[in-house]
Amino acid sequence: IYVLGETANELGASEFYESFHRTGLNVPHVDCDKFKVVYKAIQTAIEKGLVASCHAVGRGGLGIHLSYMAMAGGLGLEIDLKKLPANESRGRLVTETLLFSESAGRFIVTIAQEKRSVFEKLFKGVAARCIGSVTDLHDHLKITGMNREIVADLSIHELDQAFNKTFGDMI
Repeated sequence: IYVLGETANELGASEFYESFHRTGLNVPHVDCDKFKVVYKAIQTAIEKGLVASCHAVGRGGLGIHLSYMAMAGGLGLEIDLKKLPANESRGRLVTETLLFSESAGRFIVTIAQEKRSVFEKLFKGVAARCIGSVTDLHDHLKITGMNREIVADLSIHELDQAFNKTFGDMI
């Protein structure tokens, strides 16, 4: 599992802050020239048949979109946030920021192990890092945080239940 594009301290106006009835600072910054390089590399990787799956990271951040991928694929994911491509120019990155930042221009990509070296050569010089692996042995999303603590270890069933339950007074 790779994340393409940098995660920054960009929680302003995010789902994360909205859940606390706050606005926050540091709204996501859009850098079209930088993103274009990533988009062209993804296009090439897809055309070469290197990509098994690709999912954009948007509203809610990486934690939400990793959950979507686990539920959709029915397979487990083991993730290490310390390996995430990150940019601390807008502030220190803690586990919560990495999980819920809505930084633009990011993708979660899965590839077959045997395609790893070709994939990594294609993304040389681009913000792209392997952050974990797909596991068919468990149906869990397991995320390790910045201090090596387990921040999530949820079954796909638990993710599905949480995704489909109501948020009370939230609209």
